[in-house]
Amino acid sequence: MSEPTLPPPTVSEELAPPSPGTMVLAPDAMQPGPSTAAVMTTELVSGLRTVRRHLSRPSASEGFLRTELTISARQIESLIQANDAADEPWAVAAMSLLHDAAAALEQGRITDGWQLLRAARLEIVEGMDRRGLAVEMSNLTGGDLALDDDADIERLRTRVWAVRQTKNTYDAEVERRMFEAGRGLAHRAWLLFGVIVMGAIGVLVVSPASESDDALGSLSGYLATVGLAITGAAVSHMLFSRNSTRATALSDVVNPLYILMLRLTFGGVVGLLVVVLLQADIQNLVNVAGVAAYPWAILGGFAERYVDRVIDRTETDATTAASEACRAGKT
Repeated sequence: MSEPTLPPPTVSEELAPPSPGTMVLAPDAMQPGPSTAAVMTTELVSGLRTVRRHLSRPSASEGFLRTELTISARQIESLIQANDAADEPWAVAAMSLLHDAAAALEQGRITDGWQLLRAARLEIVEGMDRRGLAVEMSNLTGGDLALDDDADIERLRTRVWAVRQTKNTYDAEVERRMFEAGRGLAHRAWLLFGVIVMGAIGVLVVSPASESDDALGSLSGYLATVGLAITGAAVSHMLFSRNSTRATALSDVVNPLYILMLRLTFGGVVGLLVVVLLQADIQNLVNVAGVAAYPWAILGGFAERYVDRVIDRTETDATTAASEACRAGKT
């Protein structure tokens, strides 16, 4: 006995709504769509275009991180298209890490963002071909591009991965040291500002018993002395900062306003100390009574140049500690 045949569905039956519990696929679902990594790349790049508006005052490090995230996202997109590696584990993992880094950037967690970006760049190594690995090695080591078609690609990949890991360790250690040093410099700036404030309070308390011709005998004279010393520090900074190459690495992780505050307060305190010492009857060669002390306060403000030595020492110590950390990791 033959099976009964069903009549073909009519047009109305084809367009009839599905019964409850039936899963409906969109027409586009039957067509090959973009890969997971490609979608993540598009979302990441579009998000990075608007992340700046969420940062009220982006620092140099924040802007640099945003640029590096965009470049890395485009690099992954190019590798995926070239190798048809849309669903490869390394591609999905790298894009996930970049998304987390972008979220950290938007939330202001810059250090976390850099750490996630470095981890993503390690994943990218798994998707590079022979030429890409050679270019990456050249970029990491600063050497010439050396292409060897006979070299084993897996051994080359292992070498590039190791060099990338070492550089990640170095950059992370430098960033950590610089952040701690910058926080210490900010604390020093606030300490010097507190010294100036406490000095003003002290002058206000003892001013009735001081001499009228003393530059620090009144609160107005004290504030004028400190103000002129800070002015001298500002002039010194304007004259010499153009030719200065210092604070290049420190400014990437520390708000430059903290460094500027340290310069001004240090110059103000030194100028104040110069006037105090000249009025302490330890010399009789210079007249520092009244307004005659003001030029010495301005000259004392030029001592803010000493802050450059502090910054130099800070950056040198950070790079030395990072190099030692890398050598310790190899042993």
